[in-house]
Amino acid sequence: MITLKDVAQEAGVSIATVSCALSGKKAVRPETYARIMDAVEKLKYIPNYSARNLKKKASNMVSVLLPGMRSQFYAGLFDGISSCLQSQGYSINIAFSNDSADVECTKIDEFITQNSAGLIIMTAQPGNTAFFQNHIMDYQIPTVFVEREPDSICCNYVGFRHYDTFYGVVSQLLEKGYRDIGIACGPLEFSSERSYVQACRDIMEAEGEILAPDRICETNFTREDAFNSFMKYFSKNPPEVLLSTSREITYGIQTAMEYCGLRTPEDVVLISCSEESWINISQNDGVLKLSRNSTSLGEEAAKILLKNIQNPGLYEQTIREIDFSEKSRKLNLPPKMKKQNSSHRTAFKEKIRFLAVDNPTIRALQLLTGHFEEETGIGVEFHCVPQDQLFSMISDSTDALTQAYDFYTYDVPWLEYMVQNMCLADISSFIESDDFRKEKFFQTGFRNCQVNGRYFGIPVIGGTQLLFYRKDLFESRELQAEYQKRSLFSLRAPRTWKEFNDVAAFFTREKNSSSPTVYGASFAGAIDEELAPEILIRLWACGGSLWDNYHRPTFHTKENRMAFESILQTIGYIPQQDMNRSITQTVDDFCAGRTAMLITYSEFAYGINRRVKENVSGRVAASMIPGKTPASVGWNLGLNPFSTHRDAVFQFFSWLCSSDTNLYLTILNGASASMEPYHNSELLKLYPWLSSTEESLHHSRRRNSPYRKNRLIIPVEQIERILCQALRSVYQGNTSIEEALREAQKEADHLFRMYGYPTVHEIFRK
Repeated sequence: MITLKDVAQEAGVSIATVSCALSGKKAVRPETYARIMDAVEKLKYIPNYSARNLKKKASNMVSVLLPGMRSQFYAGLFDGISSCLQSQGYSINIAFSNDSADVECTKIDEFITQNSAGLIIMTAQPGNTAFFQNHIMDYQIPTVFVEREPDSICCNYVGFRHYDTFYGVVSQLLEKGYRDIGIACGPLEFSSERSYVQACRDIMEAEGEILAPDRICETNFTREDAFNSFMKYFSKNPPEVLLSTSREITYGIQTAMEYCGLRTPEDVVLISCSEESWINISQNDGVLKLSRNSTSLGEEAAKILLKNIQNPGLYEQTIREIDFSEKSRKLNLPPKMKKQNSSHRTAFKEKIRFLAVDNPTIRALQLLTGHFEEETGIGVEFHCVPQDQLFSMISDSTDALTQAYDFYTYDVPWLEYMVQNMCLADISSFIESDDFRKEKFFQTGFRNCQVNGRYFGIPVIGGTQLLFYRKDLFESRELQAEYQKRSLFSLRAPRTWKEFNDVAAFFTREKNSSSPTVYGASFAGAIDEELAPEILIRLWACGGSLWDNYHRPTFHTKENRMAFESILQTIGYIPQQDMNRSITQTVDDFCAGRTAMLITYSEFAYGINRRVKENVSGRVAASMIPGKTPASVGWNLGLNPFSTHRDAVFQFFSWLCSSDTNLYLTILNGASASMEPYHNSELLKLYPWLSSTEESLHHSRRRNSPYRKNRLIIPVEQIERILCQALRSVYQGNTSIEEALREAQKEADHLFRMYGYPTVHEIFRK
């Protein structure tokens, strides 16, 4: 049987658009209407008029849309809904949005076509007024919203008395003398979370106090994000009291507090909204619980819906708020104690100094290091610098390092050079000891720590390149149909560089006036260290290299020409200023919705997903880059050969390589070099890009220098500089590709000869 969904797919539009076109309720564009009619005729679709007129023939099925079923709150809510509806002879169709606006829209479209008698929704997009008006109100489908009230529409709503509850709780806290109060809540776009925060703010202002902005910790309702947020906002300076708006958030906070050595209520009074059950009541974990009965909330929502279903002419708005449990109104608060800062020692038996690159993983590591300090009594002093300063600080002044730092991060391409210049200590005995399990790490990571079979570091950042793309755009039926019409191929994440350029052209408005983005792609070209990988990944995909097996430079080759042609074509589909911009700036462009695709490093994944959702309400997917030749951007930890704290540094290395540390490092958005986080099922659900990262790490290649015994190491930066200068010369119109590569070959020959590498004649003489 042909359905409305089949017609929508054939026409390349949404189900709701087809429904509007066939019903005549809302006008659609003439070209869209024509496409829909063509699809109807082609598929021989016979409209289901009963589904188009829900008022004439209602079904006995109610559709329920919830964010998920992971928390006890959602389970109780659904239990109340189902028990009430089933007792009245209604069947239930449940779906989950995972707090995705796009998924929610798709599910509501499906509910409409399934002829649902009514809807109960806990929305993920309260601000999407137009959608609710067009898809629910105009169809006059009985609907009840739960806990999260949509903005600016007249609708039925059921929720708890969030404002009154927190107003009363904070009032009691202030009476007890507490002033430093924090709140951990869900996204403030939801009415429930805004009410909690507003209540705290209002009562504190009434008493002459201020709820400081840095005391409001916003999460996404998962325990992982709550852990992340607590570590970032409160680990160094926890409040006296912390209010949590859900049990899932509380679980994450408790884990973070335990990791930081904080106790409740001794160090932080933790107060949590919790589901009313004998399990939660009997838990003696020090948390003060504000009990609420989500089952009763579900029952109330179902009753209001039934009233609307059974009275089709009733369109009055019903708003109902339910009290928390009576027990929550008067808390048994502990007396205010002198604030302790038990999470940090003031004196250490030993201190080690760490020179590190400034990036997201190292910043996450800083948050976790307090746990190491508490466990060992060894202090860790971080000195973080930009990447372009780090190399010279390590390599230019070994004498200064003797006094300044015990260990440091170094970029993988620097390995051979630093070993030859005695900047790294041989730590093979530590790596090969029984206490160290290097099998937990990606093998590429440890290969990138070896020279001549000896280990000169441990992998600390498992970075690699990924292709990020706007999933919502790539899955749009309209865009899919348009791309297929233009190219005769399906719109998908590109697998070759030709396909990448074709897709980039399609999403560039100058080439396609209907493109939803201004540009198809972007990349960073400001400095050689960022531009070089863009060239290399295309060169490797062509089967090329910058030198051969005899360590002769190979710049003037067919493969290099192909790589240059590919990247110069890409430049036509990126913001022109990208050739002078940094990685951070290109990430900003993608997150703001100006570009459809971006190749950048895995450690940016979390921030990219969050920012795209906030800025453009879009969805992001990550995949292997075209050609399957990503550049490894991992960082290692190396020991200063002159350090007098070797044993303490090895203790830090062991702690860093533990399972817990790498799990928490990943939750804090760091790029772990250990395999364990990439196989954690819960993390994979939250961070789906981890699976692509693991695949990419297995295929990644290292930017390195030619290495030959008894020869000087050529710094990789000098080799890549020649390559980047050649590309820039072509881009600026100063020369052709052929001439640029010929000149680059001459420069490379001269450079290699300076470092004692054999010429072609020397090789053949041998």
